[in-house]
Amino acid sequence: MYGKLTLAMMVCCLSLTLGGCVVSAPPRPWFEGDQNWPSTHQVKVERNGQQESIEIIINITCADESALWVSLYAHNDSRAKHRARIPIIYSNQRAYLEKENGERIISDSAFYDDLSLKAGGGGMPSERCSGTTSSAGSRPAVAYSAWQAETINLNGEQGGIVLRFATALPAQGSRWALHLGQLTVDNIKIDIPEKIIVFREREWHTQLIQ
Repeated sequence: MYGKLTLAMMVCCLSLTLGGCVVSAPPRPWFEGDQNWPSTHQVKVERNGQQESIEIIINITCADESALWVSLYAHNDSRAKHRARIPIIYSNQRAYLEKENGERIISDSAFYDDLSLKAGGGGMPSERCSGTTSSAGSRPAVAYSAWQAETINLNGEQGGIVLRFATALPAQGSRWALHLGQLTVDNIKIDIPEKIIVFREREWHTQLIQ
């Protein structure tokens, strides 16, 4: 007890010295074993006699009591060499979450567009984890818009998509498997790596006093 009190006093003194206060961020979904965020994965495929490097980017953009939103984007690194983008086709028909008890949460059939990113925003607070189709009429603080399509080019002008899984947040200690299916480059199938969703511990940081 004395040790914890001493540590708390030291942290407070340090934060005041830095002109700020110590605040904490609540636990949030994370991919187990990943050091970077968002998660990136590199894979090479042979296309037209040449090696093509494909980067797959996965992120949990928002989560609340009703849904978990996962963004997916892929591109070919050869764009840096001023070569044309290649089509990287994706279907979400095989996308699902699997809980420890074997229950599967299938992805919504719609693809979603993250409106906050279009506006230059960063991460969204949980109260904005909402979605609607473009024909749903006026609904305040909608973070995502949706459209129906069988497939989409993740390497197109759209810049990736967001998938919605209708389920509440996992409890602390849970380990959910995220299966996103496959990408297709020409007739080549590329498996998207499985991710294990866990809760990252509460983070502490210093916030400057204005």
